[in-house]
Amino acid sequence: MLFVPFDAGLRKLSLDVCMQCKFVWFDAREYVVFAEQPTMTEEPGKLVDKKWKWIPAILGMPVERQTHPILVRPWLTWSCALVISLVSVAAFMNLQAAVSHLGLIPADLWRYGGLTLLTAFFLHAGWFHLISNVYFLVVFGDNVEDYLGRLRYLWLLLLATLAGDALHIALDPHSTMSVIGASGGISGLVAFYGLQFPEARIAVLLTRFFWWPLRMRARTALLLWFLLQFLLAWLQAAGRSNISALAHLGGAAVGLVFWLVWRSR
Repeated sequence: MLFVPFDAGLRKLSLDVCMQCKFVWFDAREYVVFAEQPTMTEEPGKLVDKKWKWIPAILGMPVERQTHPILVRPWLTWSCALVISLVSVAAFMNLQAAVSHLGLIPADLWRYGGLTLLTAFFLHAGWFHLISNVYFLVVFGDNVEDYLGRLRYLWLLLLATLAGDALHIALDPHSTMSVIGASGGISGLVAFYGLQFPEARIAVLLTRFFWWPLRMRARTALLLWFLLQFLLAWLQAAGRSNISALAHLGGAAVGLVFWLVWRSR
């Protein structure tokens, strides 16, 4: 057998070619990817392919213009997004009490046996914080779940969350300020997405001074995201930002490790 790399649009395949019988052998799901892969053509000047995508675009969030097809329904991603939404909305009824009891406090790390390392994942500081995190989870998590499978996807999300918590705590272990949000774990998914699907098309609508669509591939978007996180981490360390960019970088590091382990399997 000879392994032949093949560019099937947005996903790279490694096909098995028999040198004697001249047949091409497809592994599990490879033929489906080959058959259903959309073309790489785009309409010039078109920002999004569906009208609803204008909503997140106007809010400054990235939208997928083109990516590889989902082969299985991402039930785990949808379920996680639903649970995060329900818990966060319920906590909005008395957010201060919820944060003080279930938020992660570095100086009191082992409250409830360390359970706040996970409970903080389901709490958010407001509607935009919640909507943006759930949006990133649903948009990028479905592709990651489809590629990794549910069990490995769950491990990625869990370990990215814990790594993000650990890096945040390392900055100031004696801090008494609560930290909440799912962005550490979701950063692991974003990093894996950008590394595994670098040719996916992303668009961002710049609206601060003028409406200008910025189109790029996922690898470029990931690089810009990393640069932004390093800048925010510097501001966080200087006490000039209340965004835990270190938690984002900790989660992204786990996404990188998972990609290095599973990229060729």
